[in-house]
Amino acid sequence: MKLVKSYAKINLFLDVISIYKNGFHGIKSIFSEISLFDQIQYEKNDGNKIHVIVSQDTIPEDNLLTKAADHFFKFTGKSKIGFNFYLEKNIPIGGGLGGGSSNAAAVIKILNKECDTNLRIDQLKRIAGKIGSDVPFFIQGGIQQVKGTGNRLTPLSQTNFGLNFMLIIPNARVSTPLAYSYIDQMGLAKKTVKNQKAYKQMTEAIQNNDTDLFIANIYNKFEIPIFSHYPELANIKKELFANDADQAFMSGSGSTMIGIYKNEKKMHKSIANFSKIGYKAFTVNIR
Repeated sequence: MKLVKSYAKINLFLDVISIYKNGFHGIKSIFSEISLFDQIQYEKNDGNKIHVIVSQDTIPEDNLLTKAADHFFKFTGKSKIGFNFYLEKNIPIGGGLGGGSSNAAAVIKILNKECDTNLRIDQLKRIAGKIGSDVPFFIQGGIQQVKGTGNRLTPLSQTNFGLNFMLIIPNARVSTPLAYSYIDQMGLAKKTVKNQKAYKQMTEAIQNNDTDLFIANIYNKFEIPIFSHYPELANIKKELFANDADQAFMSGSGSTMIGIYKNEKKMHKSIANFSKIGYKAFTVNIR
């Protein structure tokens, strides 16, 4: 049995700037992998079917891992080989951390290796794009600019700014399609001069390892509608600042909340405070 790690991501910047005719949304974002990960153990089986097992239970056939395998074999034209994938979930579902997309990308990379197809990165991304908007990012991971529907990716230099990142997993779970419907209802899918400037400055901050510029330009447009529908998340952000966070924000379409601390002791004190009131809170690193 072989094992791979399937890492989560956070959105350091997320703006929704348009709606395409097909209903998809155009975004400007910066994704970063973090040290939180699911584990996928795998082995070939004697059949030609893909089985995904989570905590000893086979999950429904209509899942992202099976879809990833189906699209891989369709793209390559190879005869389907059977695999068992044993998935240990640590990335919360509905938390805006891209766990399912990461798992799908991991399966594509596993099959590329095990089937000796030696596909190029751009080919792997083409397969990934058939599965979901966030999946192509996870083919390479790291820190990347993400534009279009998630299909236009530009790697950025790796850095963690010497900052401490704290994740809080709330009770609420947010549906991504529902979150986008809120954006549409409020007419928020449009460009603004302010956000265009902030996106440029965020990119420069990462490239130049400028901590203060980085903190100042973290942004997530989804906070506008999501906080009004999920007040628990707005309250967590307020409490993070009350617990001396240098910045606080929501990842993706929610619901994971993130606190950034320059001072590690303040962060650990904050983790203890949130844990006392029943939240799962822990530290992660940017990869």
